[in-house]
Amino acid sequence: MSGANRCGPHGCPCGKRRGLLLLEALLLAGITALAAGLLLPSMADWMEERRLDLAAAEASALIRTVQADAKNGDAQYPGTLTREYKELYLQQRGNHIYYYCRRGVQSTPPTGYFPTDIFIQPDSVILRFDKDVFAGKSDDFQFELYSLSSDTARKVVVSMYTGRVRVETVPR
Repeated sequence: MSGANRCGPHGCPCGKRRGLLLLEALLLAGITALAAGLLLPSMADWMEERRLDLAAAEASALIRTVQADAKNGDAQYPGTLTREYKELYLQQRGNHIYYYCRRGVQSTPPTGYFPTDIFIQPDSVILRFDKDVFAGKSDDFQFELYSLSSDTARKVVVSMYTGRVRVETVPR
């Protein structure tokens, strides 16, 4: 057996060890558990921040869609009298934010919900966009989206003169 591995079932005569000792395996498991314990809370915070970012991006896209629909409207709608406009409603319902649109007395798309456990302040927002004057009229030019477990919120600001939508992170 010259040149072959001579380690037998009772260990290696040359002093080389194979495998891990129980103490080494336990130490490795402890270090791994400690690293996971430090990373999981920050991972949960990161995921919550991404959910807020997603809701804010969805709100921005929704506002831009309603603005475009209001500008492209070409007919008189029931209940609008002489002006053509479209209104966007955002309302807190339980742990969801529900949104829908109206033209006069008619409901129009889009409608839907934001992700669960995202909240809006104030509880109800109405944004009105006119067809042929600036961007629209409203008492609520801004609102905040937040979650209960986050230290920050996303403030969505609509410039009613230019129609631009800005999202910024603010402390809660």
